[in-house]
Amino acid sequence: MKMQAHDHEIEPGRVQLGTVLASLAACLFAALPALASGGAGNGDSGDDGTDSGSTNPAVSGDETIGTLPAIGGGRINLPFTRTWRGIQPAFYLEGSAADLTIAIESARGRGFVSCEVLDPDTGRLRLAFHGDVIVTLDRELAASLPIDVGVAVPTSFGEARIRYARPGAPTRVAPLLPGLLSLPVASMLTTNALDLSPIRIRTVNAAGLRTAHTVAATTDLLVLRQTE
Repeated sequence: MKMQAHDHEIEPGRVQLGTVLASLAACLFAALPALASGGAGNGDSGDDGTDSGSTNPAVSGDETIGTLPAIGGGRINLPFTRTWRGIQPAFYLEGSAADLTIAIESARGRGFVSCEVLDPDTGRLRLAFHGDVIVTLDRELAASLPIDVGVAVPTSFGEARIRYARPGAPTRVAPLLPGLLSLPVASMLTTNALDLSPIRIRTVNAAGLRTAHTVAATTDLLVLRQTE
């Protein structure tokens, strides 16, 4: 069985970030004047889910604009970009700016964060975490808020395979297609399935590039670990 993306468009085109990010600055990106005042941004990320086909995150731009300020009582201590960069799969979080603001506790490591504005009217964002990183979220909020968690696979990763192990299900080894692999994190937190064992994902492409992704839970936190 091939693991592939749903039919949400990955490249929604250039959106005007000035108005959107100016309003978000007060709650999520307060220390990012470059974004708050900047013009159009180019959104590049994956399709949503695992079942149907498609386009996917593309390598684009290198608009590094700094480090995110305090979020949810912690810090995202990673460089921040407007656009997707790189060719390897990356964890993503998708939700409203307000929900991401209160749910994310911290992010650190050797990598960066890219941001795509999915809906300028509601402020819905997709944050993708690239490189060797650890991202933590408040467990209760991750379970209760409408925040999607998954792995985005860029088209540039090319022909690939995935090994996917999750609690209560047999390990799957399958071809991996570009898109967003949405993970059932909220339901697993609600049923305490992640307390028994984590979700473990391994990917490898034809060139031998590999990534490892782990989704685990503690009493208070949802912990995303990623290595390349």
